[in-house]
Amino acid sequence: MRNTRLGGPRMWKGLFALSCLAFALIPSLGQGKGKPGGGDPPPPPPPPLGTEVYEWRPELGGWLDTSTNLIWGYSPSVLNNGYAAPYDFSVNQTANYATLLTSAGFPTEGAIAGQHTGWRFPSLAECKDAYAKGFFAYGPGKFNWDTSPAADPQGLAYGGGNSWTSTPGTGKDNQKIWVFNAADGTSGPSPKGYYQFSLAAVRKQVVP
Repeated sequence: MRNTRLGGPRMWKGLFALSCLAFALIPSLGQGKGKPGGGDPPPPPPPPLGTEVYEWRPELGGWLDTSTNLIWGYSPSVLNNGYAAPYDFSVNQTANYATLLTSAGFPTEGAIAGQHTGWRFPSLAECKDAYAKGFFAYGPGKFNWDTSPAADPQGLAYGGGNSWTSTPGTGKDNQKIWVFNAADGTSGPSPKGYYQFSLAAVRKQVVP
């Protein structure tokens, strides 16, 4: 009588053959295009979110934010040997930004800055806007403003602490000035006599 029991010799032979075929196919799984383990490499990461609005424009004095026409120049604190300073001293330094560049040993950049007027501290709103766009982001894959073509590295000014803005305090803080920390995006009012960094000299650019 023919063996018809479940698991008879013929069935076991068939199952063994199928298992061998499946085992042979396993290494090829995941070898398709763009998959880990083979095929084409994954695409490169996209540019940092928001920073596509910035253009390096040395003839204008720094980075141009094409969405606001704001030029971000170099850090007065870095040009002043990395020193923080009280508000009134820092404001005067920034207003004389072209002279500061020249005296710090960068006559070419100073001559370019001297062709333009209106250099000042960025406002608190301008700092927050740039922070949201990733302008101050630092590290692998980030915008790395301080590693861009510039007179000198700028990391000290925005990685080392708070920086003055042009925004005055209000109410009980009306004798203070808002400061901004570009490393983490925090801000708060500061007495003018405190020593804070100067993040950058900025100005508005008329772009036709």
